[in-house]
Amino acid sequence: MVDEVHERTVEGDFLLMALREMLTTRGGGPGGMDGAVAPTHVKLGLMSATMDGDVLAKYFGDAPRVSFPGRAFPVATLHLEDAIAVTKHFVDRQAEWCHGSHNHQRRGGKRQTPIP
Repeated sequence: MVDEVHERTVEGDFLLMALREMLTTRGGGPGGMDGAVAPTHVKLGLMSATMDGDVLAKYFGDAPRVSFPGRAFPVATLHLEDAIAVTKHFVDRQAEWCHGSHNHQRRGGKRQTPIP
Protein backbone atom coordinates (compact mmCIF):
# COMPACT_ATOMS: atom_id res chain seq x y z
CA MET A 1 0.00 0.00 0.00
CA VAL A 2 1.27 3.43 -0.93
CA ASP A 3 -0.68 6.38 0.42
CA GLU A 4 -0.61 10.03 -0.64
CA VAL A 5 0.63 9.26 -4.15
CA HIS A 6 -0.45 12.74 -5.21
CA GLU A 7 2.46 14.23 -3.25
CA ARG A 8 4.94 14.47 -6.09
CA THR A 9 8.55 14.04 -5.03
CA VAL A 10 11.56 12.55 -6.78
CA GLU A 11 11.49 9.66 -4.31
CA GLY A 12 7.76 9.10 -4.72
CA ASP A 13 7.94 9.16 -8.51
CA PHE A 14 10.90 6.78 -8.43
CA LEU A 15 8.95 4.44 -6.13
CA LEU A 16 5.99 4.34 -8.55
CA MET A 17 8.34 3.74 -11.48
CA ALA A 18 10.10 0.92 -9.61
CA LEU A 19 6.80 -0.66 -8.54
CA ARG A 20 5.50 -0.55 -12.10
CA GLU A 21 8.70 -2.17 -13.36
CA MET A 22 8.49 -4.82 -10.64
CA LEU A 23 4.91 -5.65 -11.57
CA THR A 24 5.79 -6.01 -15.25
CA THR A 25 8.85 -8.20 -14.72
CA ARG A 26 7.78 -10.34 -11.75
CA GLY A 27 4.66 -11.56 -13.46
CA GLY A 28 6.56 -13.12 -16.33
CA GLY A 29 4.13 -11.64 -18.84
CA PRO A 30 4.98 -9.35 -21.72
CA GLY A 31 4.62 -5.98 -20.00
CA GLY A 32 6.61 -4.48 -22.83
CA MET A 33 6.40 -1.29 -24.79
CA ASP A 34 2.60 -1.25 -24.88
CA GLY A 35 2.55 -0.32 -21.18
CA ALA A 36 0.47 -3.32 -20.15
CA VAL A 37 1.19 -4.53 -16.65
CA ALA A 38 1.80 -8.27 -16.52
CA PRO A 39 -0.23 -10.42 -14.13
CA THR A 40 1.59 -11.19 -10.91
CA HIS A 41 0.99 -12.47 -7.42
CA VAL A 42 2.08 -9.11 -6.01
CA LYS A 43 -0.84 -6.83 -5.20
CA LEU A 44 -0.33 -3.09 -5.09
CA GLY A 45 -2.69 -0.54 -3.58
CA LEU A 46 -2.21 3.14 -4.29
CA MET A 47 -4.22 5.75 -2.44
CA SER A 48 -4.86 9.42 -2.96
CA ALA A 49 -7.76 11.62 -1.97
CA THR A 50 -6.98 14.25 -4.59
CA MET A 51 -5.22 12.64 -7.56
CA ASP A 52 -7.02 11.76 -10.78
CA GLY A 53 -7.37 7.99 -10.47
CA ASP A 54 -7.71 7.49 -14.24
CA VAL A 55 -4.19 8.81 -14.80
CA LEU A 56 -2.76 6.48 -12.18
CA ALA A 57 -4.75 3.47 -13.41
CA LYS A 58 -3.58 4.11 -16.98
CA TYR A 59 0.07 4.35 -15.85
CA PHE A 60 -0.29 0.89 -14.32
CA GLY A 61 -1.77 -0.68 -17.46
CA ASP A 62 -5.46 0.11 -16.93
CA ALA A 63 -5.40 -1.29 -13.42
CA PRO A 64 -8.76 -1.63 -11.66
CA ARG A 65 -9.92 1.28 -9.52
CA VAL A 66 -11.95 1.56 -6.38
CA SER A 67 -13.61 4.86 -5.60
CA PHE A 68 -15.22 5.90 -2.35
CA PRO A 69 -17.80 8.62 -2.59
CA GLY A 70 -17.61 11.36 -0.07
CA ARG A 71 -17.23 14.99 0.52
CA ALA A 72 -13.97 16.67 -0.38
CA PHE A 73 -12.72 18.96 2.31
CA PRO A 74 -11.15 22.25 1.31
CA VAL A 75 -7.39 22.38 1.59
CA ALA A 76 -5.54 25.57 2.44
CA THR A 77 -1.82 26.03 1.93
CA LEU A 78 -0.13 27.47 4.99
CA HIS A 79 3.53 28.33 5.29
CA LEU A 80 5.71 28.70 8.36
CA GLU A 81 5.13 32.46 8.42
CA ASP A 82 1.36 31.85 8.54
CA ALA A 83 1.71 29.41 11.45
CA ILE A 84 3.85 31.88 13.37
CA ALA A 85 1.29 34.63 12.80
CA VAL A 86 -1.64 32.42 13.86
CA THR A 87 0.07 31.06 16.99
CA LYS A 88 1.74 34.40 17.86
CA HIS A 89 4.93 32.40 18.45
CA PHE A 90 8.19 34.22 19.08
CA VAL A 91 11.73 32.97 19.41
CA ASP A 92 13.49 33.65 22.71
CA ARG A 93 16.93 34.50 21.40
CA GLN A 94 18.43 33.82 24.84
CA ALA A 95 17.08 30.26 24.93
CA GLU A 96 19.70 27.52 25.18
CA TRP A 97 18.55 25.92 21.90
CA CYS A 98 18.63 29.14 19.86
CA HIS A 99 21.65 29.25 17.51
CA GLY A 100 21.83 33.00 17.86
CA SER A 101 21.88 32.95 21.65
CA HIS A 102 24.83 34.33 23.59
CA ASN A 103 25.16 31.00 25.48
CA HIS A 104 25.29 29.00 22.23
CA GLN A 105 28.01 31.22 20.78
CA ARG A 106 30.04 31.09 23.99
CA ARG A 107 29.82 27.28 24.09
CA GLY A 108 30.99 27.11 20.48
CA GLY A 109 33.91 29.42 21.22
CA LYS A 110 32.66 31.96 18.72
CA ARG A 111 32.13 35.62 19.32
CA GLN A 112 29.61 36.72 16.77
CA THR A 113 27.20 39.59 16.77
CA PRO A 114 23.92 38.20 18.19
CA ILE A 115 20.89 38.04 15.93
CA PRO A 116 18.76 41.16 16.60
